[in-house]
Amino acid sequence: MTAFGPAGPLLTMTGQAGKALAALAISLVLEALLAVILIPTFGLEGAAISVAVGLVIRGLLLARASRSVMNLGLTHFWGWAKTQPSKA
Repeated sequence: MTAFGPAGPLLTMTGQAGKALAALAISLVLEALLAVILIPTFGLEGAAISVAVGLVIRGLLLARASRSVMNLGLTHFWGWAKTQPSKA
């Protein structure tokens, strides 16, 4: 679970593991590219920046995918939802 909620496990449990995998793959490639660019220039700080950016992108992509599949946004996980879930 991340600050963006349990989007990865929810996608996997609902049969949408492909979307979770795509989000992870995109964030991994971005993180690797940033590491190649930033580490020679900034060293350890460059590595930290690339990992941080990769984690944020991963969380955003997973949250977006969970929203499109299950209509769950970030606010549902943080208790800010404007609508209540159905009681059915």
